[in-house]
Amino acid sequence: MNGRTPVDELLERLAQRVNHPWARARWGALGALLLLVAVPMAWLLVGTVLTALFQAAGASLDSLGYRYAIVGATQLVLLAAAFGGAAAAGASPADLGLRAPVAGPALRGALLGGFGLLLALGWDLLLRVAWPEAAARAEEELARQMAGLAGPWPLLLAFAVIVAPLGEELFFRGFLFAGLRRVLSFTPAALVSAAAFAAVHLMPWSSPPLIAVGVLAAWSYERERTLAGPIALHAAFNGLSLVYSLVLSPDG
Repeated sequence: MNGRTPVDELLERLAQRVNHPWARARWGALGALLLLVAVPMAWLLVGTVLTALFQAAGASLDSLGYRYAIVGATQLVLLAAAFGGAAAAGASPADLGLRAPVAGPALRGALLGGFGLLLALGWDLLLRVAWPEAAARAEEELARQMAGLAGPWPLLLAFAVIVAPLGEELFFRGFLFAGLRRVLSFTPAALVSAAAFAAVHLMPWSSPPLIAVGVLAAWSYERERTLAGPIALHAAFNGLSLVYSLVLSPDG
Protein backbone atom coordinates (compact mmCIF):
# COMPACT_ATOMS: atom_id res chain seq x y z
CA MET A 1 0.00 0.00 0.00
CA ASN A 2 1.34 3.41 -0.88
CA GLY A 3 -1.23 5.34 1.13
CA ARG A 4 -2.74 6.88 -2.01
CA THR A 5 -6.49 7.10 -2.21
CA PRO A 6 -8.67 7.26 -5.35
CA VAL A 7 -9.16 10.96 -4.62
CA ASP A 8 -5.38 11.49 -4.64
CA GLU A 9 -5.10 9.76 -7.99
CA LEU A 10 -7.97 11.79 -9.43
CA LEU A 11 -6.40 15.05 -8.27
CA GLU A 12 -3.09 14.02 -9.81
CA ARG A 13 -4.73 13.25 -13.15
CA LEU A 14 -6.51 16.60 -13.10
CA ALA A 15 -3.24 18.38 -12.33
CA GLN A 16 -1.55 16.59 -15.22
CA ARG A 17 -4.38 17.63 -17.53
CA VAL A 18 -4.10 21.28 -16.51
CA ASN A 19 -0.33 21.21 -16.98
CA HIS A 20 -0.50 19.26 -20.24
CA PRO A 21 1.41 21.05 -23.04
CA TRP A 22 -1.80 21.20 -25.09
CA ALA A 23 -4.06 22.35 -22.25
CA ARG A 24 -4.39 25.72 -24.01
CA ALA A 25 -6.44 24.02 -26.73
CA ARG A 26 -9.55 24.29 -24.57
CA TRP A 27 -11.90 23.30 -27.38
CA GLY A 28 -10.58 19.72 -27.23
CA ALA A 29 -10.85 16.89 -29.73
CA LEU A 30 -14.65 16.89 -29.93
CA GLY A 31 -14.80 20.60 -30.69
CA ALA A 32 -12.09 20.19 -33.33
CA LEU A 33 -13.88 17.32 -35.06
CA LEU A 34 -17.28 19.02 -34.95
CA LEU A 35 -15.84 22.11 -36.58
CA LEU A 36 -14.05 19.96 -39.15
CA VAL A 37 -17.48 18.67 -40.21
CA ALA A 38 -19.01 22.15 -40.16
CA VAL A 39 -16.32 23.81 -42.29
CA PRO A 40 -17.19 22.09 -45.62
CA MET A 41 -20.87 22.92 -45.12
CA ALA A 42 -20.01 26.56 -44.41
CA TRP A 43 -17.75 26.64 -47.46
CA LEU A 44 -20.53 25.25 -49.68
CA LEU A 45 -22.93 27.86 -48.37
CA VAL A 46 -20.50 30.72 -48.94
CA GLY A 47 -19.58 29.38 -52.37
CA THR A 48 -23.24 29.12 -53.35
CA VAL A 49 -23.91 32.69 -52.26
CA LEU A 50 -20.86 34.01 -54.12
CA THR A 51 -21.83 32.12 -57.27
CA ALA A 52 -25.36 33.51 -57.13
CA LEU A 53 -24.05 37.05 -56.63
CA PHE A 54 -21.67 36.83 -59.59
CA GLN A 55 -24.38 35.34 -61.80
CA ALA A 56 -26.84 38.02 -60.75
CA ALA A 57 -24.27 40.65 -61.68
CA GLY A 58 -23.76 39.03 -65.07
CA ALA A 59 -20.12 38.25 -64.31
CA SER A 60 -18.44 35.21 -65.79
CA LEU A 61 -17.71 32.29 -63.48
CA ASP A 62 -14.44 31.91 -65.38
CA SER A 63 -13.35 35.42 -64.47
CA LEU A 64 -10.31 36.17 -62.35
CA GLY A 65 -12.51 37.92 -59.81
CA TYR A 66 -14.77 34.92 -59.29
CA ARG A 67 -11.95 32.39 -59.06
CA TYR A 68 -10.06 34.40 -56.47
CA ALA A 69 -13.26 35.22 -54.60
CA ILE A 70 -13.83 31.48 -54.12
CA VAL A 71 -10.22 30.92 -53.04
CA GLY A 72 -10.38 33.88 -50.67
CA ALA A 73 -13.70 32.72 -49.25
CA THR A 74 -12.19 29.31 -48.50
CA GLN A 75 -9.46 30.90 -46.41
CA LEU A 76 -11.93 33.21 -44.67
CA VAL A 77 -14.07 30.22 -43.69
CA LEU A 78 -11.00 28.50 -42.22
CA LEU A 79 -9.97 31.65 -40.33
CA ALA A 80 -13.48 32.22 -39.03
CA ALA A 81 -13.71 28.59 -37.92
CA ALA A 82 -10.39 28.71 -36.06
CA PHE A 83 -10.94 32.05 -34.33
CA GLY A 84 -14.64 31.40 -33.73
CA GLY A 85 -14.05 27.94 -32.32
CA ALA A 86 -11.30 29.20 -30.04
CA ALA A 87 -13.38 32.15 -28.85
CA ALA A 88 -16.36 29.89 -28.11
CA ALA A 89 -14.08 27.83 -25.86
CA GLY A 90 -12.80 30.93 -24.08
CA ALA A 91 -9.40 30.73 -25.76
CA SER A 92 -7.29 33.53 -27.22
CA PRO A 93 -5.33 33.89 -30.50
CA ALA A 94 -2.22 32.95 -28.51
CA ASP A 95 -3.89 29.66 -27.65
CA LEU A 96 -4.15 28.99 -31.40
CA GLY A 97 -0.39 29.29 -31.71
CA LEU A 98 -0.06 32.99 -32.58
CA ARG A 99 2.69 33.59 -30.06
CA ALA A 100 6.44 34.16 -29.83
CA PRO A 101 9.10 33.21 -30.63
CA VAL A 102 8.90 33.84 -34.37
CA ALA A 103 12.28 34.18 -36.10
CA GLY A 104 13.90 30.87 -35.14
CA PRO A 105 10.81 28.69 -35.67
CA ALA A 106 10.07 30.47 -38.96
CA LEU A 107 13.57 29.81 -40.29
CA ARG A 108 13.44 26.15 -39.32
CA GLY A 109 9.94 25.90 -40.78
CA ALA A 110 11.08 27.36 -44.10
CA LEU A 111 13.82 24.73 -44.30
CA LEU A 112 11.22 22.03 -43.66
CA GLY A 113 9.15 23.52 -46.48
CA GLY A 114 12.08 22.96 -48.84
CA PHE A 115 12.29 19.37 -47.63
CA GLY A 116 8.55 19.03 -48.29
CA LEU A 117 9.11 20.04 -51.91
CA LEU A 118 11.79 17.35 -52.24
CA LEU A 119 9.27 14.80 -50.96
CA ALA A 120 6.73 16.01 -53.53
CA LEU A 121 9.29 15.75 -56.33
CA GLY A 122 10.21 12.27 -55.14
CA TRP A 123 6.55 11.23 -55.24
CA ASP A 124 6.24 12.63 -58.77
CA LEU A 125 9.32 10.70 -59.89
CA LEU A 126 8.02 7.50 -58.28
CA LEU A 127 4.70 7.81 -60.12
CA ARG A 128 6.42 8.52 -63.43
CA VAL A 129 8.54 5.39 -63.10
CA ALA A 130 6.13 2.96 -61.43
CA TRP A 131 2.68 4.17 -62.50
CA PRO A 132 2.68 6.51 -65.51
CA GLU A 133 -1.13 6.67 -65.66
CA ALA A 134 -1.26 7.98 -62.09
CA ALA A 135 1.51 10.45 -62.88
CA ALA A 136 -0.55 11.79 -65.78
CA ARG A 137 -3.59 12.21 -63.53
CA ALA A 138 -1.51 14.00 -60.92
CA GLU A 139 -0.25 16.36 -63.62
CA GLU A 140 -3.84 17.01 -64.72
CA GLU A 141 -4.78 17.86 -61.13
CA LEU A 142 -1.92 20.32 -60.86
CA ALA A 143 -2.75 21.86 -64.24
CA ARG A 144 -6.38 22.40 -63.17
CA GLN A 145 -5.29 24.00 -59.93
CA MET A 146 -2.82 26.29 -61.67
CA ALA A 147 -5.46 27.24 -64.25
CA GLY A 148 -7.86 28.10 -61.45
CA LEU A 149 -5.26 30.36 -59.86
CA ALA A 150 -3.96 31.87 -63.09
CA GLY A 151 -3.54 35.59 -62.66
CA PRO A 152 -0.97 38.34 -62.08
CA TRP A 153 2.16 37.09 -60.34
CA PRO A 154 1.82 39.41 -57.31
CA LEU A 155 -1.73 38.19 -56.67
CA LEU A 156 -0.80 34.54 -57.12
CA LEU A 157 2.18 34.84 -54.78
CA ALA A 158 0.16 36.73 -52.17
CA PHE A 159 -2.42 33.96 -52.00
CA ALA A 160 0.14 31.15 -52.16
CA VAL A 161 2.65 32.38 -49.59
CA ILE A 162 0.56 34.59 -47.29
CA VAL A 163 -3.20 34.00 -47.43
CA ALA A 164 -3.26 30.20 -47.74
CA PRO A 165 -0.55 29.48 -45.14
CA LEU A 166 -2.24 31.74 -42.58
CA GLY A 167 -5.75 30.39 -43.04
CA GLU A 168 -4.86 26.73 -43.40
CA GLU A 169 -2.26 26.54 -40.62
CA LEU A 170 -4.47 28.37 -38.14
CA PHE A 171 -7.24 25.86 -38.74
CA PHE A 172 -5.47 22.57 -39.45
CA ARG A 173 -2.60 22.91 -36.99
CA GLY A 174 -3.60 25.68 -34.58
CA PHE A 175 -7.15 24.41 -34.08
CA LEU A 176 -7.59 20.84 -35.38
CA PHE A 177 -4.22 19.29 -34.52
CA ALA A 178 -4.02 21.03 -31.14
CA GLY A 179 -7.53 19.95 -30.19
CA LEU A 180 -6.85 16.34 -31.16
CA ARG A 181 -3.50 16.44 -29.38
CA ARG A 182 -5.24 16.93 -26.05
CA VAL A 183 -6.43 13.33 -26.12
CA LEU A 184 -4.30 11.62 -28.79
CA SER A 185 -0.61 10.96 -29.18
CA PHE A 186 1.32 12.90 -31.80
CA THR A 187 1.07 10.41 -34.67
CA PRO A 188 -2.74 9.99 -34.92
CA ALA A 189 -3.35 13.69 -34.24
CA ALA A 190 -0.84 14.68 -36.92
CA LEU A 191 -2.18 12.17 -39.46
CA VAL A 192 -5.84 13.17 -39.02
CA SER A 193 -5.07 16.88 -39.36
CA ALA A 194 -2.74 16.22 -42.31
CA ALA A 195 -5.31 14.05 -44.09
CA ALA A 196 -7.96 16.75 -43.67
CA PHE A 197 -5.46 19.32 -44.95
CA ALA A 198 -4.77 17.21 -48.04
CA ALA A 199 -8.47 16.58 -48.66
CA VAL A 200 -9.38 20.27 -49.00
CA HIS A 201 -6.95 20.60 -51.90
CA LEU A 202 -9.06 18.17 -53.98
CA MET A 203 -5.96 16.55 -55.48
CA PRO A 204 -6.24 12.84 -54.60
CA TRP A 205 -3.30 11.72 -56.73
CA SER A 206 -1.08 14.25 -54.97
CA SER A 207 -2.38 13.47 -51.49
CA PRO A 208 0.67 11.55 -50.15
CA PRO A 209 3.11 14.50 -50.38
CA LEU A 210 0.43 16.87 -49.07
CA ILE A 211 -0.14 14.58 -46.10
CA ALA A 212 3.63 14.48 -45.55
CA VAL A 213 3.76 18.28 -45.55
CA GLY A 214 0.87 18.34 -43.07
CA VAL A 215 2.71 15.95 -40.76
CA LEU A 216 5.87 18.08 -41.02
CA ALA A 217 3.82 21.15 -40.09
CA ALA A 218 2.34 19.32 -37.10
CA TRP A 219 5.81 18.22 -36.03
CA SER A 220 7.00 21.82 -36.24
CA TYR A 221 4.09 22.97 -34.07
CA GLU A 222 4.71 20.11 -31.63
CA ARG A 223 8.35 21.11 -31.32
CA GLU A 224 8.07 24.90 -31.38
CA ARG A 225 4.67 25.51 -29.72
CA THR A 226 4.13 28.41 -32.12
CA LEU A 227 2.53 28.56 -35.57
CA ALA A 228 5.42 30.62 -36.90
CA GLY A 229 7.11 27.38 -37.96
CA PRO A 230 4.15 25.74 -39.73
CA ILE A 231 3.17 28.99 -41.47
CA ALA A 232 6.72 29.52 -42.75
CA LEU A 233 6.91 25.85 -43.79
CA HIS A 234 3.66 26.16 -45.74
CA ALA A 235 4.71 29.44 -47.34
CA ALA A 236 8.08 28.05 -48.39
CA PHE A 237 6.53 24.87 -49.78
CA ASN A 238 3.95 26.82 -51.81
CA GLY A 239 6.44 29.41 -53.02
CA LEU A 240 9.07 26.88 -54.05
CA SER A 241 6.42 24.70 -55.69
CA LEU A 242 5.25 27.67 -57.75
CA VAL A 243 8.77 28.49 -58.86
CA TYR A 244 9.38 24.88 -59.84
CA SER A 245 6.04 24.52 -61.66
CA LEU A 246 6.31 27.76 -63.60
CA VAL A 247 10.05 28.04 -64.19
CA LEU A 248 12.04 24.89 -63.50
CA SER A 249 9.69 22.04 -64.34
CA PRO A 250 10.73 20.15 -67.48
CA ASP A 251 7.06 20.13 -68.48
CA GLY A 252 6.54 23.81 -67.67
